[in-house]
Amino acid sequence: LDMDIVNYMRMRYGLLIGEKSAEEVKMEIGSAFQMEAGKEADLVTVYTESLRKTYSGWGCRNIAVLPNLEKESEWSGVVRAPLLSKIVIGWSGGFSHFFTDLKPLASPISRVMKENENVHLHLIGAVEAKSIFEGCPQDRIFAEPWQGFDKYKEMISEFDINLAPSYGKKKFAEGKSAIRVQQGWMKSIPCVASQLTYEKAVNESGGGLIANTPQQWYNHLDSLCRDTTLRREVGAHGLSWVKERTLEKNITLWQDTYSNLIG
Repeated sequence: LDMDIVNYMRMRYGLLIGEKSAEEVKMEIGSAFQMEAGKEADLVTVYTESLRKTYSGWGCRNIAVLPNLEKESEWSGVVRAPLLSKIVIGWSGGFSHFFTDLKPLASPISRVMKENENVHLHLIGAVEAKSIFEGCPQDRIFAEPWQGFDKYKEMISEFDINLAPSYGKKKFAEGKSAIRVQQGWMKSIPCVASQLTYEKAVNESGGGLIANTPQQWYNHLDSLCRDTTLRREVGAHGLSWVKERTLEKNITLWQDTYSNLIG
């Protein structure tokens, strides 16, 4: 869709915009559409409490929070495949988020990689994200594009540590779900995450460490890279928590919500 907007602006108005601008246009149009459509809907479903408050402020009624959950059956066949003799710090995300979310991590990750020769960085989704890490050993950075959800599950199963930074616009970040760390926890992968977006899930589960400053990112990444037992313990806490919050175990949330709607 982003490239459709880029092409439309070029053909219709003779304007050249980048994918980041196209993403912002998409979000503005989407918000305006949702605001009007939500007012007419008999039921609006959102996946976080923050979004419920936002939609309520737009005049929407009958708003239900149905959280983003993973299907355990979709992960059961994915084999945990950490790379021998390597510690892989991994991140996954789109073009519109990599600069905002990853740039604050460039210095601490570079420091960790320079101090630990067995640490590698794996970037999934936006290959351009590699440009942020010019100070890191380039032969230990692997960036690859999005290749579909099935392939994605295989790729993140190689992570030893899952990065979940969340910066940028506070309102947008507050509305995001913790699905990124939940996916890692499905394969017992510990995370280091921003307080914004991920604090509640990380604190409840014990499946990760919260970082707000570059020094905290460095400290937590360094600790997890050096301590195999810590990685396993934290990842196990995440798995235990997320297995109780799969779609299979919570499908009644959806059944009850829609049953109440239709009577």
